[in-house]
Amino acid sequence: MSLIAIAVTAAVVAGMVTAEPAEAMSEAGDHLPSVTSGHRPGPDALYLPPPRAPQLENVGPWQAEPLLISGAHAYRDGEWLYQDFLFDDHGATGVLDPSDPYGVSTNLYSPAAGTFTYPTDEVYRHNAADLVELRITRLDDATALRITLNTLVDPALTAVTIALGDAGSHDWPHGAGASSLAEVFLTTHGGTAELLDAATGEVISPAPTVTVDLERRQLDLRIPDGAWNPGTAAVPVTVGVGLWDVDAGTYLAPQPGPATEDTPGGGSLVGSALVNVGPRLDEPTPFIAGVTMADTAVGARALAPWWRERQQSLQLTAGDLSPFSTTVDFGALGAGGTTDESTLPTSGPMNRIHASRYVAGQGIEPDNVCFAISSTPSTPGTSCHGRYVGQLQPYAMYVPEGEPPADGWGLTLLLHSLSANHNQYLSTNNQVQLGERGEGHIVVTPEGRGPDGFYTGVPEAETFEVWADAARHHTIDTDRVAVSGYSMGGFGTYRLLARWPDLFANGFSVVGAPGTVADQLPSLHNIPLLTWNAAADELVNIGDAEAAHAGLVDAGVAHVYDLFTTADHLTLAGNDEYTPGAEWMGDAEVDRDPSTIRYVLDPTEDSADVVADHAYWLSGLRLADPDAAPTGTIEVHSAAFGNGRRTAEETSPGGGALVGGNAGAITYVERGVTQTDAEATTPADRLEITATNIARVTIDPARAGVTCDAELVIDSDGPLDVVLAGCPGSGIERLDAEDPVALSVLASRRAFEDGTASGATLATTADFADATTGSALASAGPLLLTGPDRLDDRVAAVLAELLEDGADVRLLGGAAALAAQVEDDVRALGFVPRRIAGPTRIETAVAIATTVEQLIGTPDRYLLARAFGTATAPTSAWADAIGASSAAALHGWPILLTDRTTLHAATAGWLDANADDRPISVLGGEAALSAAVAGALPGGSPIARIGGATRDETAALISSELLGVSQSTAGRQLHVHDGWAADGWAWGLAGTSLAATAARPLLPLNADGLAVGSARLLACGVPPATAVVLGDTTELSDTVLQRHLACPVEE
Repeated sequence: MSLIAIAVTAAVVAGMVTAEPAEAMSEAGDHLPSVTSGHRPGPDALYLPPPRAPQLENVGPWQAEPLLISGAHAYRDGEWLYQDFLFDDHGATGVLDPSDPYGVSTNLYSPAAGTFTYPTDEVYRHNAADLVELRITRLDDATALRITLNTLVDPALTAVTIALGDAGSHDWPHGAGASSLAEVFLTTHGGTAELLDAATGEVISPAPTVTVDLERRQLDLRIPDGAWNPGTAAVPVTVGVGLWDVDAGTYLAPQPGPATEDTPGGGSLVGSALVNVGPRLDEPTPFIAGVTMADTAVGARALAPWWRERQQSLQLTAGDLSPFSTTVDFGALGAGGTTDESTLPTSGPMNRIHASRYVAGQGIEPDNVCFAISSTPSTPGTSCHGRYVGQLQPYAMYVPEGEPPADGWGLTLLLHSLSANHNQYLSTNNQVQLGERGEGHIVVTPEGRGPDGFYTGVPEAETFEVWADAARHHTIDTDRVAVSGYSMGGFGTYRLLARWPDLFANGFSVVGAPGTVADQLPSLHNIPLLTWNAAADELVNIGDAEAAHAGLVDAGVAHVYDLFTTADHLTLAGNDEYTPGAEWMGDAEVDRDPSTIRYVLDPTEDSADVVADHAYWLSGLRLADPDAAPTGTIEVHSAAFGNGRRTAEETSPGGGALVGGNAGAITYVERGVTQTDAEATTPADRLEITATNIARVTIDPARAGVTCDAELVIDSDGPLDVVLAGCPGSGIERLDAEDPVALSVLASRRAFEDGTASGATLATTADFADATTGSALASAGPLLLTGPDRLDDRVAAVLAELLEDGADVRLLGGAAALAAQVEDDVRALGFVPRRIAGPTRIETAVAIATTVEQLIGTPDRYLLARAFGTATAPTSAWADAIGASSAAALHGWPILLTDRTTLHAATAGWLDANADDRPISVLGGEAALSAAVAGALPGGSPIARIGGATRDETAALISSELLGVSQSTAGRQLHVHDGWAADGWAWGLAGTSLAATAARPLLPLNADGLAVGSARLLACGVPPATAVVLGDTTELSDTVLQRHLACPVEE
């Protein structure tokens, strides 16, 4: 459980191979695990698209994508960019603050070199001076500079100074306590900016300007050419960030020892008040120092390269920033400027930045302790979020030398130890030897949100975010993926293998143990494991190591167990020699479709962000009785593969010595288990299932090699619901159509095959609004989609099939929605076209509501929905209303539209005239329709908002409140569609006629993640719901459907 220490080496990022520009960012999905059918391997967190990250966005003149490689600089699209390290805001070295968030109680093996600590006032978030990026470009009449910070709550409390030019070395202004080359000093704090002559200290006019963007945490500065014009010169640039003393008008200097509410701590009588400076292109990387827990901790504190701010702390302590002056070629900047990325590292060790979707604030929350070594034992919890709560997170990466193989580099997750951080392995033999083995493997180490996450909760989810981020920047061979780690990282190795076995080819745990997944070791049936443990280990003692080995033996897991007879907990880390382990791991490939699967389901290990209920071709696993036992076990053997089950045998004891490291020869004894090859059998269409405390399992027959008629041989301690996905009786029916028009034809034909349609309604495929509001007419006849220019031939055919001659066909919207040619085509079929339209979609909705009253009768409820989306979220316009279309069609309830923030006059007037005292349901939360809109509705009508946190939660609430269908409704059938795609509205509304005939909810699913509200209605309850899928597999694949059949964990 502890970890490792390291010291400083002369190797620096600048010394790595830099000949070629860094690989452009791609879609991670191209380089992530995939299967032909069934549930995709691993958790949803691995496959989610990157979230919106305001700090990485460009507005105004800025165009270049961020580098996201820390300690690097480059020219992109006429901009010069420097990317700083994250959480390196530790200032100079002074007198220790005993309450330092990076102190010995938390970061014993990853302390900071600087000792600066923030004031205890929450506004600072322990991170208010953490530089993320500096970029510069030239405009027609000014120099533009932009600072991005990791945390920015109150801009008045953070100050930035940028030294520009070379007129000799000068002291920085405002009590910064540092000097560097400078011609001018540009300083900003709050909403003010000033430019000073470095030699005289005089203010230069005209004054620079600054724009503060709190959401993006960016400071956008402009220096008019009249004040300073670099032309096309090569100019030295240095940047420093610190805290600002508002009352004194100077930088806020730290005091020695503890911080107070308004004064930083960890200072000294000398040294700079600045906290984070750059550009730092030569920060030293770690190397192993020490072979025991004690001397390693001492070495870690003395040298402290862990946060890549060792050189920064030395120079700030001396007050000399001259090593950080970096020359910028202003001739390469501006419109038509240069892109030159030759300075970016393309191989070797590096620090990367990724944007996480798991955000709980800004900066650091020191009280977010996931695990503590203390007199009172604690267990890592699945609710763990970790100390680093913001969106931007660091991770370490090693890229092998040379060209990648044709299928890409392999990937190894190398998980860090307790009390360490993501840089634990940077530049070590451990990292390099695992990276350079075989054909080459990218090695990544997530920060894991702090020193003690144990890869549960958010730290577990973020591990897969890091994997996905690596796949966006490099081609990954997803068949060659492995996991390893030291101490806590060894625990994490066991954990990830036991929960996600179909992701990994093998694993290598060093001084680790299974911990809380000890009862899940049978899940490793198809994954070989190498374990190194230390006989004199102070933390993972020999009893823990022997128990782990015994558990693997009992589970029949193929493994090699090496017990190093003279080593303590950190001896192998200090020795830093992993060649035998790297050779054992090799280029092994994942077996995605084994003939025998063993899996232990343990929902207590799940969190709201990561749910492990599937493996290989099994999915949708559900416990029978969680109160009787927290786990369930299942084994399924497919006789279709033509082989029997493998058997396990213990190997004869052996041993040897590990040589070549820093500690000399270290002897070990070796034991283990091998699995014998399965005997060949005659292939048969049969599944043999053994289950304990399992109520339900879904099996993908294609990957299991069987048919829908397979024989099921079941040995279970209770009732077991076995679902063969896609087979009759599986509970899923797909309305397979090539486009929404074809789907509307298919759904309408099924809904009105009894001849009850008195007319029909046509809506355009070009926009959602008319079809949405027209859904209230679907009970009187089919709602059909067609192109805007002419009546689709398929629609013409179904109209002729379902309607009597002379029937009314209602056309929704003006000629821009459905052209006059559509009217002519309807008339030519012998029907009467009747257009319902207003000047805008809102007035058209009002006209449709009037038609509903005339055709169906006075409704007993009205629905109000959002009329427009936004440029950044266009699907938000229809997200909530689609879920109500089935209820609107069933009951004849008009759907009216309005602006998001103001009740439209046309809608308000119609409701005033017609609603009387009948209820009005407002669809969506206040982000969809504001409180002001709800407040402006007629006073005599009961107003009820139906809104969840997401569109699928809203759809689930609509289902319950407007259709009476909830998780406990027996026999419920749901109609599901892709509710996040740009044309998701069309696929959903195309099925409205059919959904309304039996009061079936219309629910959005998310092809890129788990839509919790929809999945809860779909999968939870006894028995689970059946589903009609609106669209073919290109809209909602079988893999997506199987994922949504999982009952989500309640938060």
